[in-house]
This record gives sequence, structure tokens and C-alpha cells, in this order.
Amino acid sequence: MTTADGIFTPPKPANEPVRNYAPGTAERIALEAEVKRQLGEVVEIPCVVGGKEIYTGNMVEVTNPGDHQHVLARAHLATPELVNQAIQSAL
Repeated sequence: MTTADGIFTPPKPANEPVRNYAPGTAERIALEAEVKRQLGEVVEIPCVVGGKEIYTGNMVEVTNPGDHQHVLARAHLATPELVNQAIQSAL
């Protein structure tokens, strides 16, 4: 945050709670449920150029690093034209 005189006052830091994820705890059960949910779906990842999502149809599969047979997502690949658009958007 900045005041009118240009002096910065950063916010006071706050730590997240420490969790141990021991078997049978609520946080462990919630974590396992979320992992199971995410492993049960395949998401589509678009190219994002200038804040717009673009689906090229030219895709590659993104696999689980621990199980290369398990597809987690399909990512759309950028075309040379999209790369040029991204460069222009960034400038």
C-alpha cells in the first residue's frame, strides 16, 4: 500500500495453519477426495493470448507424471500466428 507521500507500507505477513494430514483427519480425508476428483476428469487447456482463450484443435495429452497412461488434460498448441499475436499483445 502507498500513501500520498510515496511511503510504502507492506501488509503484515500471516502464516497459513500447519496441518499434518495424518490418516483419519478431516484434512487428509478432504485432500484424498480432491485428488480423486481431479484424477477423475480430463480438462482442456486453451492457449491464452491477450486474455482470450483460444482452442486450436491441435492438442497434446498431458499425463500424470506418476502414471503416464493416465491423461489429466488436453492442451491446445499455439500456431505461429498465435505466437505472433501473443508477442504483439505483450508489447
